[in-house]
Amino acid sequence: MKKEAVEDLNFMFKASGFTGAGKLWGGDYISIDLFKKPALALPLKLLVFTIPIITILHILLDVLRGFKKINLRVVVENYFLPLSNLLMILIFYLLGYRLEGAIIAFIASNVVSLTILIFLNRKRIKMTGPAPFLGVVCGRAGRYGRRYL
Repeated sequence: MKKEAVEDLNFMFKASGFTGAGKLWGGDYISIDLFKKPALALPLKLLVFTIPIITILHILLDVLRGFKKINLRVVVENYFLPLSNLLMILIFYLLGYRLEGAIIAFIASNVVSLTILIFLNRKRIKMTGPAPFLGVVCGRAGRYGRRYL
């Protein structure tokens, strides 16, 4: 399982580098010649950075599923990723950014979720009780002592 994850990550770096380079160099062509919208050049170039981050996040989440850590995957995918998306978009919107801010917020929220995933996996925090999310936030085991990680 570990070998397959490492192979997936190696392939991902090569594929996202190739795709990212194509989008980075071809962003002007796509936005100006194809869509006739020069304003799309910067957003397309910013979206290049989302490819490796999202791919790493999803590969690590799939690895967690393989190691029977489904609840950690659910907490990150269903709580932290949407929450960080909303918070980052709100922050960049209040700072006055529009489209570029939304793209940067999307990139930042995926980085935050990836960081939280790595932190929770290393700390092996016990998530207990009816809402596993509260166990993560509190950082302590509930009275039942069931281990979700």
